[in-house]
Amino acid sequence: MAKKKIIKNEIGIIEKQLSEKFGEGTFVGGSTIIDKPRMLIPCSPAIDLMTGGGIKEGNLVIITGPPKIGKTSICLDFAATAQQPQYRPEDATEDRHVYFFNIEGRLEQRDLTGIPHLKTDPSRFTVITSHRNKILTAEEYIEIGETLIKTKPGAIFIFDSFSQLCTAGEMKANIGERYRADSPLLLARFCRRISNILKVNDSIVMGVTHQIANQGLGMKKWSEASGQKIQYQSDVKLRAAYKSMYDGNSDTMIGQEIHMECEWSSSGAPGVKGTTLLRYGQGIDKVYDLLILASEIGIVTKSGAWYKLGDDQLGQGKEKACSFLREHPDIYKNIEKEYREMMDLPNVGL
Repeated sequence: MAKKKIIKNEIGIIEKQLSEKFGEGTFVGGSTIIDKPRMLIPCSPAIDLMTGGGIKEGNLVIITGPPKIGKTSICLDFAATAQQPQYRPEDATEDRHVYFFNIEGRLEQRDLTGIPHLKTDPSRFTVITSHRNKILTAEEYIEIGETLIKTKPGAIFIFDSFSQLCTAGEMKANIGERYRADSPLLLARFCRRISNILKVNDSIVMGVTHQIANQGLGMKKWSEASGQKIQYQSDVKLRAAYKSMYDGNSDTMIGQEIHMECEWSSSGAPGVKGTTLLRYGQGIDKVYDLLILASEIGIVTKSGAWYKLGDDQLGQGKEKACSFLREHPDIYKNIEKEYREMMDLPNVGL
């Protein structure tokens, strides 16, 4: 018994010495991790079902898929939600700030105005971009990103895209010279360096990647231009598979349905598939998503073309039912609350 007591005391002394050297908070019990809640921020009813409730503070999120499918819009729509006061970080005095790394240089007015609830004033939204006097290299984007991630707790960082980061060496190479891009190595190092910082600062990084034809061996048809190593640091991976155009029974296309899969998530089970509607000029149509999902599990019923909630009619056809729910946000919130309870999803500030 005496021997065990001596060993225990020695361990306590060692821990105290190490704690003094490396700082209070280095040694914590497992209950500290269990008891520390991380805020979940919702995306849309469909994406939340795929991810297990939303995107968690401290997460590194990868969004990949073919071109022009809506990856940037999904990131911006999520950022707009994260800016809302109910998703302010704990103990923070200001709402979340969004930093958009315009690496591809293709951020347009329509991208920002197409998400009406996105707050783009300088106090809430900052774009990091090349300009006439300075073309930023991958190393410089990464340096700016790492500095901001370290010093701006609770912020949302969107990198559009990881795949288009171009290093100084690649920029200096002759256009016809065979050059093996070294940006995946730089990116992997960056993700390793920030992974712990995100958790400590309750920030979120969203990185867009590109799918390219797999020219190597193996069964995969596609690979990602940003490399494979960053997958190990990512907490959530969303893959947009394909899109189908949506006209809402009108003469023109008013949106596109994005068919997605959550390959893995820190908040839920992997491999969950779903479809979300990106409505042009509005962003992700959360009302449409909820209407479809609620009707699939019986909260909302359908009789012919009519959608009904109990004995009350919501509207004839999807578009009229959606319009009714937009005009009656209290009914929408009640349906959303019931839906999340039935699917065992957190209420996330509803």
